[in-house]
Amino acid sequence: MKVVVSGLRVSALNGRGFSVMKEQARHSGAYDSFPEAPEAYRDPQWEATQKALFETAVAHAEDRIIWYSRKADSFAKFARRVRVGSLALFALGTLAPIVASLLVRLAALWGQSDQAAHWPLAEAGYVLLAMAGALVIFDQFFGISSSWMRFRQSQARLEVILADLRFSWAGLMAKQTASTDSAPRTECINVLREFVIKVELIAEAETREWASNFRSQLESFDRSTDLRPKPGQVPLAKQT
Repeated sequence: MKVVVSGLRVSALNGRGFSVMKEQARHSGAYDSFPEAPEAYRDPQWEATQKALFETAVAHAEDRIIWYSRKADSFAKFARRVRVGSLALFALGTLAPIVASLLVRLAALWGQSDQAAHWPLAEAGYVLLAMAGALVIFDQFFGISSSWMRFRQSQARLEVILADLRFSWAGLMAKQTASTDSAPRTECINVLREFVIKVELIAEAETREWASNFRSQLESFDRSTDLRPKPGQVPLAKQT
């Protein structure tokens, strides 16, 4: 069992790593026009450089927001299907013994009680209940519903700090004068730098929360005594 769980751990972490690599590839597009030449920060190019820096920071954040929005949408659909499926199976599994008893009584009225007694509806109910429980465990183990909520929360946080940046930037532009002093320019650059750091800290916190939840699920899975084979649980083959 531990071998299987370790494989799940590696595949899940690798999948998350590939996703992060794709994000970095998209972010590299936002930095294609990033001003790096020293003359870009001198007059008369400073105004264009300032605009390019702001657009780069906004594109960086919007890329994260779009990624979280798409992930949340896909996980929301999956989570709803899993939950609806588990509820439907639970309802059917609960009703199966009742329906079986009703059919047996109806068959007795029609003189076919012997045949109705062999209908495996009660056993089918147990199977349906087991399938409903398996769907719930599947959701909890892989964090489908929790990932959906986590993605939405991260998206909301990013949208808040992006709105704050727009108004903070507007305030900087309002008080900026035609002076060539480096202080206002440095302040603008620091605001954008701190904003990008906040964006990445939100993404890093979300990834850390995902890893912590997944690790705890794996440890709980390893410690579960119900999933370990017990002596005498599996019948031995008869020796001839």
